[in-house]
Amino acid sequence: MRYFINFCKELVEEKRRTKDTSTRKDLLQLMLDAQLEGHEKLDKKTEQELKLENITDWRTKRGLTDVEVIAQCMIFFLAGFDTTATTLSFFAHSMAMNPDVQDKICQEIEEKLGQESPNYDNVQKLTYLQMCMEETLRMYPIAAMLIRESKEDCIVKGMKIPKNTGVMFPIMCLHYDPRYWTEPEKFDPEHFSEENKAKQKSFTYLPFGGGPRICAGMRLAELEFKMAVVQMLRKFRLVACDKTEKKIKFSKTGHLKPKNGIWIKIEHHQQSNDNAAQAN
Repeated sequence: MRYFINFCKELVEEKRRTKDTSTRKDLLQLMLDAQLEGHEKLDKKTEQELKLENITDWRTKRGLTDVEVIAQCMIFFLAGFDTTATTLSFFAHSMAMNPDVQDKICQEIEEKLGQESPNYDNVQKLTYLQMCMEETLRMYPIAAMLIRESKEDCIVKGMKIPKNTGVMFPIMCLHYDPRYWTEPEKFDPEHFSEENKAKQKSFTYLPFGGGPRICAGMRLAELEFKMAVVQMLRKFRLVACDKTEKKIKFSKTGHLKPKNGIWIKIEHHQQSNDNAAQAN
């Protein structure tokens, strides 16, 4: 943690040094632009009174503090690494258990990318990979629960929810509800075909949350995922082995984690071809 905090501090200092010459409007620059002159001199009482929830207050009187800017940098590092790595692990298990799906992805990569290195633009062509990614996130949503706070008293289907009440949404229940998904226990990318997505009910698929507070890193996570899969499946084949669980057991943690890890066999494509030749 100390390493990342120091690294983020260096990023902030570097940004301030190059502000006049840099034209990049990335997230860090936008946060620094949201700081007000003299923000570092705010006393604690004033800082507490000017809540971040009141956007007019913090834009005109408070601004973001250095600690808050660095905290946001930290969460992007941490939230953007572990969640994507875990999703890739669940995807690898799904491919090992569904070799026909894996073959179809490899064929799409070959036809649409050829030998091009994956980048932001060309991975958008991989529509079947997109379907497989979304199906992985349906079956294995990293955030199994979503929490929101009601701003006003309201009644939903006869249930009164008082103002400032925390409301928990069970994502797994929605993602496995047979009213919204055919054979929800089965890994089926066709759940996210163009035709089926057009019929999808709003807020029944929430791997990144929804509404105005949807995950800010969603597009980055999807890009990382696709680029990693392209590079991986070009070289290797994912195969089930004796230790592969047919159905993954989950740990009782805040985020979805495999209780026993994920065990599969990884073969180099040349090795896979040799095995096929021997079988023939």
